[in-house]
Parts: sequence; structure tokens; C-alpha cells
Amino acid sequence: MEWYHQWESEYRTHKEEHELGTEELDECLNCELCHLIVNEPIVFKKFWDALFKFEDAIIIYNDVTIKGLLDLLSMDNSEREDTIHKGKCRDIMDRITESIRYRIQPKIKEKGLRTIILVIVRDCIERNLGNEVFDRLIGNPELIEHKYILEDWDVERRFEKFWQWYRITSKEVGPLRVKMGAMKTFRELLYEEEGIATNEEKVKELMSNMEYENINIENVHEYHRNMILGVLQKNQKIQKVKIVRQVMN
Repeated sequence: MEWYHQWESEYRTHKEEHELGTEELDECLNCELCHLIVNEPIVFKKFWDALFKFEDAIIIYNDVTIKGLLDLLSMDNSEREDTIHKGKCRDIMDRITESIRYRIQPKIKEKGLRTIILVIVRDCIERNLGNEVFDRLIGNPELIEHKYILEDWDVERRFEKFWQWYRITSKEVGPLRVKMGAMKTFRELLYEEEGIATNEEKVKELMSNMEYENINIENVHEYHRNMILGVLQKNQKIQKVKIVRQVMN
């Protein structure tokens, strides 16, 4: 988890201020003294036990964690999925992950923890599919390799945005339709993140899984660059555009 060391440092500083009797303290979401547990519903134990199966570095929660879970449960799943990367769900997730104390730096990335929490809320709690979830995700190769997972609905949604963008920006070649295999390649590219910039063959593979009105797949420099920029943007990596341009120019 990327923010672990910063959160841990802020927590230790905050605890020292408690010990010194500082009257005005900065907010510290993972402080158990500032956020005493008022009420612990049964559903939270189910959530915590499930989360521990995926990330055993978690050790302490507080009232912020509990309220965050209840806030997620008050949302429709469609709203959670729509805003998990930006918006209401993301804000709640950020508060939950920051409110938890960890004994060591978690193995799972922060965005991976957000996805796991969403799956637990949706499938383990609301749909009571805990065993199916554990069978599907514990030991999942993608989770082990990348420290997070891309769910099918998320990949499909990102691809739809990418496809709309690509058809507009590549009118010269006229993208027509997607072939079998495109989604699998797109998923693999999303996992590569900024590494997309150096994987021309994988981008060509994605392009070969699309039908065009007019294109020579062996002469795709300009469209290769457009494809990369599009995938990066849909993977919320817009800040990497400079790297891509350096590689492609």
C-alpha cells in the first residue's frame, strides 16, 4: 500500500501529541482515541473477518471504519461502481483504508484494497456469497502478481469509454467493430499501466482484434501512439502522457 508509511508516521506524531496533552490536534483517521467505537453492528464483524482473509496486515479499526462500511451499505451497487474511482464511493473507501491500523505494510495496493472492500460489501454481505468470493479471489493470479484486481464490469466499462474515444480520434482509419480477444488484450494492457508505452506488440495485438475501414497494421506509428494515450487515460494514468510521448517520439 502506497500511503502506509505516511499514515504510520502521522499516527505516531498524533499519538505523541495526545501524550503531551495538546489541545488542538490535527485530524488522524486511524486514531482509536479520537474515533472511539460507539456501536459495532454484527455486519461489521462479517466485513472485518472477510477483509482479514485477503489482507492479514490489518489489526485495528475504529468508528470511522464502521461508519464507512455503513455508508457503503447505504449506497446502491450501481452508484458504488460508478464512483469507486472518483466520487462518493472513492471518498468513503479512502476514509476506510486510512482509518485502519496495519501491523506491517499491506501486500495489496491501495486500489486493490478498495476493490476487495467493494467485493466484500456486494458479494459477501449483500449477496451472501462469501465462499464463492473466497474461492474466486484468494490465490487469484492477478491479485498475487499485480497486488490488485480488475473486475470484469470495470474492464468492460473502461473499454467502452476507450472505444468511444478511439472511434472519434481515429476517424482516418475508421474503427468499425471489436473482434473476439480484444477485451482480454485490453485487460492485459490495463495491468501494464505506464509499461504500455514500451509494449508496441501488445498494442498491435489489440489493434489486430479490431476491424477497420482503412489501416495497414504494420504501419501504425501514429495510431499506436493514440491507442497508448487512450488506454492510459481510461486507466486513469493521464499523468504518464509525458512518458509516452518521450518513448514514441
